[in-house]
Amino acid sequence: MTQRNQDNMEPFRADAPAGSAALPWQLGLAQDIGARREQQDCIGTVTGSFRGRPALLAVLADGMGGMQDGARFSRIAVSCHQENFQRALDSVAQPAAALLSLALQANEQAHRIYDETRPGGTTLVTALFLEDCFYTLCIGDSRICLYRKTGRGYASLQINREHVFGPLLDEQAWMGRISFADAENNLLRSSLTSAVGDSRIRAIDLT
Repeated sequence: MTQRNQDNMEPFRADAPAGSAALPWQLGLAQDIGARREQQDCIGTVTGSFRGRPALLAVLADGMGGMQDGARFSRIAVSCHQENFQRALDSVAQPAAALLSLALQANEQAHRIYDETRPGGTTLVTALFLEDCFYTLCIGDSRICLYRKTGRGYASLQINREHVFGPLLDEQAWMGRISFADAENNLLRSSLTSAVGDSRIRAIDLT
């Protein structure tokens, strides 16, 4: 795992797994602690192989702010993916299934430290790159964005859905059950509806 300060982020190449061709991807990892006292985000990459083809996994976990042990939950989620990546690839017929397997393993490990008196958890996004294909998994409100070069620079497109209360409120408003103003001003609008660390994951997006 390589981490760099955001102000000094530089691309780097990951080492290819033994016996495979050089990886065709260029990587860059960065973190910014912002105004918080503790860095609750954790990021990492790991390489492997799927049926003789080089594979790369990128994983990001953002510990839930305002709760206990967010940094610990995020580290558990990332390390679980790094330690079990190759085993997950070896145990599935389809690459995307490895992401689901790893997420469930991470949740199982994270739930072991869950304490109802001091609740905590983490979001999770992962991306699996395999030749010219990539697969993604999302739990929570962390974002996966695709950047495209344009004539004016770069344009970003968010490709995952965020698991927050807002869309559910909007749906209630469209059904006439609450007003649009109430939906927009609800204090729980940005609250998570799914996270790693609970007894079960309430929502997973896998693409």
